Amino acid sequence: MPSGISRGHPSQGKPGEPESLIAEILERHRAFWLRTSTDRPLVRIAPWQDWRPFPSLVLRDGTIMKEAAEIRPGMLDRLANLEVIRPRTLVEGDFINGWGPYDCCWTEAILGCCVRRVGPSVWADQLVQTWDEVDNLSWDEPNPWLGELLEVNRVLVQETQGAFPVCQPLMRGPLDMVEAAVPTEALYSGFYDNADPLRRLLELCTDIFITVAKRRLAETPPFHSGYGVRFEYGLWAPGSVVQFQADAMLNLSPQTYREFMFEFDRRIASQFEYSLIHTHSGSAHILPVLSDEPALTAIEVTLDPAPYGPPPLELLPNFLMVQQAGKALLISGPMKRSEFDTLLDRLSPVGLAIRAGLIPE
Repeated sequence: MPSGISRGHPSQGKPGEPESLIAEILERHRAFWLRTSTDRPLVRIAPWQDWRPFPSLVLRDGTIMKEAAEIRPGMLDRLANLEVIRPRTLVEGDFINGWGPYDCCWTEAILGCCVRRVGPSVWADQLVQTWDEVDNLSWDEPNPWLGELLEVNRVLVQETQGAFPVCQPLMRGPLDMVEAAVPTEALYSGFYDNADPLRRLLELCTDIFITVAKRRLAETPPFHSGYGVRFEYGLWAPGSVVQFQADAMLNLSPQTYREFMFEFDRRIASQFEYSLIHTHSGSAHILPVLSDEPALTAIEVTLDPAPYGPPPLELLPNFLMVQQAGKALLISGPMKRSEFDTLLDRLSPVGLAIRAGLIPE
């Protein structure tokens, strides 16, 4: 166990870091969200690590979940599965490490999808076969999967005792929830042939997402009068905050995304004081649409290694456009040192954060 991190309940603000350092870093995070003047961006530099499979899921009896087995509320050992993602230190570069729930395809499960441990990850089973079934879908509380998420969140609150921000889990947004629930070909043809039931399902998924995000946040104590975002990002916000995503935007045109998704992005972002949308570098064509959304505070761009995304410097005009639109920008992923230096040189430090995984030149 690293110095300063106990298996028990460390006190507020003392996970091995002096209060003065924590206060200084949190002020830099405040400046990131508010896009106030600063001399440099938030930065973390470390050797790049390739994606690693999710750890095995531990059942309540201590055994390992079998391949393709269905995950149901209450069957996992919550603390055992949280321990493998417990942060080692609070401060990493200019970032604040938080602790959040493991991935269980939470929003898809709350919608009604069956979730399974498949290969190196967790996947949601398709929920409907045709658009005719959409109007049969609904949700209300108590929902067993929402209850499970809140129980995991309570374990985190008890374990951290204020030493780390308790963060949001990976929560896929409305578009990705729909992609999980319906056949892939039905989703993409639905933008043209079944727009009405598609919108109704997006509306339902947006309602679920907002309710879940608000419920979890309401049961999460603030950390230094603010909240952590997703623990993978290391960001702290000085008020209520949400992170959402739409990985399926990769296959949409900017016009289609604006026509169908703009209103749902706005609904989510407007419910919180601060908001961040996760994107991939392969979806850079959607960045101008996202930059037009006035309620959205920040955009995160995950750099996908070749051949899945362009080199970081090819995205420089996109990054500049995001900044000129008045959005905070988080760039994370693999890059060469020379690319990192160029980004620092060409981009404004105002509202900028870079989590650089260095790769050889």
